[in-house]
Amino acid sequence: MKEPRVMIVCHCAVVTDRDVTEAIDAGADTLAKVCMATSAGRQCGGCIFTLKALLCQHGTTTPSPATTPSAPAWEAVHAARQSPRSGIAQ
Repeated sequence: MKEPRVMIVCHCAVVTDRDVTEAIDAGADTLAKVCMATSAGRQCGGCIFTLKALLCQHGTTTPSPATTPSAPAWEAVHAARQSPRSGIAQ
């Protein structure tokens, strides 16, 4: 049986859609928790909308307009970037 394709969600941290799904299944039910669990979205932020879409697909968060990140989501990403675990001085 052919295995389903894998999509890289975050190129900076090389995080796949399966990694994100596993994090969600393990209890990461917010954008900040997914970012902390997978390291996705902690560098350039280009994957934030995809991460949020995956969360919505799993019914863990309320969708927001795709053109502008919601304030709480963006604050969560900013907080994740400031985390000492990220190794990034901002």
